[in-house]
Amino acid sequence: MNSNVSVVIPYYNAAQTLLRALESISKQTRQALEIIIVNDGSNFDELKIIVDEWGGVAKVVDLNGNYGAAYARNVGVSESVGKFVAFLDSDDIWHPDKLELQEELMIRTNAFFSCHGYVFDLKKNKFNSCSKGIKKYLFV
Repeated sequence: MNSNVSVVIPYYNAAQTLLRALESISKQTRQALEIIIVNDGSNFDELKIIVDEWGGVAKVVDLNGNYGAAYARNVGVSESVGKFVAFLDSDDIWHPDKLELQEELMIRTNAFFSCHGYVFDLKKNKFNSCSKGIKKYLFV
């Protein structure tokens, strides 16, 4: 089942980690509606090689300059068509259930904003919760 979530990835000189981030999107239990990569001044040809190696479909927006991650995210939002937007930094990865669980929560609670937290242990290749001591808030 596809979601109604647009994924926005601000990209700046992250060739070593972008492929891993894209693969974490591919492993979602609910696939994104679209993936938008906003190139914030990096080598466009290098970015294209990474996206081609990944093999999925992504819209790439080239800013032709470096304006910062916040600006790149805003451009990605303006290009998106989904009801929801999920930000993924190019050096991060998602738990495989992230989109499914977060979208279902937002629909069920009519929330306009949500966030999550976990830690991925690269040495053990597994996710760990970081919820100990974190309070849960619901913004509606």
